[in-house]
Amino acid sequence: MSESSPPTTTTLTLTPDDVLNATLCDGEGTALYFVSTTPSLYTTTTQVTRSNGELLATVEWRDMLPNRLRLGKKPPTTLNNWLQTALVPFASKGNASFKDDSGRKYKWQGAAYANTLELFTKDDGYEEPIATFTKSRKNIGRDLPAEPARLALTARAVEIQDIVVLSFLFLERLRRGQARTRQSTADALSKQPIVAITSGHGYGAGGG
Repeated sequence: MSESSPPTTTTLTLTPDDVLNATLCDGEGTALYFVSTTPSLYTTTTQVTRSNGELLATVEWRDMLPNRLRLGKKPPTTLNNWLQTALVPFASKGNASFKDDSGRKYKWQGAAYANTLELFTKDDGYEEPIATFTKSRKNIGRDLPAEPARLALTARAVEIQDIVVLSFLFLERLRRGQARTRQSTADALSKQPIVAITSGHGYGAGGG
């Protein structure tokens, strides 16, 4: 971020650092959004509500079918139809893009293993981030105390705060799911036995 980047006007904390079950609070500790997730046999359903109980979005996470999204009272659609992810999952640029109700374009960017995720707008050619998510940090000493996960918003992001929050939650869930899959694959490969390859035709010492 350059020195001329727009200043942060609102910071939301995510407690706990779990995009499937969490409370998002403002700087004064007032709860603004609630995220709750209910697993079932075939789907896992996540709902995001305002503090007054208004339902903002529902996502059905499905293994065999596209994830299904419903924003408020709008007709359901696929999540990828609204939050369009890159063909190469979570590449260093262009993780996901979406439009607001006025047709303005936005793009989330962040490397797969990065601790931050940034939102850009086409207004300035995707030059300066208007929102930045930073993962939580555990207490690792006096000079580096624990910090909660936080989503920092500029005034431009506050204009579309609900959509920023929703797109962040859903994209971060996908990112973390991909990270877990990669880690599980790496763990499985590391546990595979190393098989020594030896000749079975007697060509070694004492062979004919």
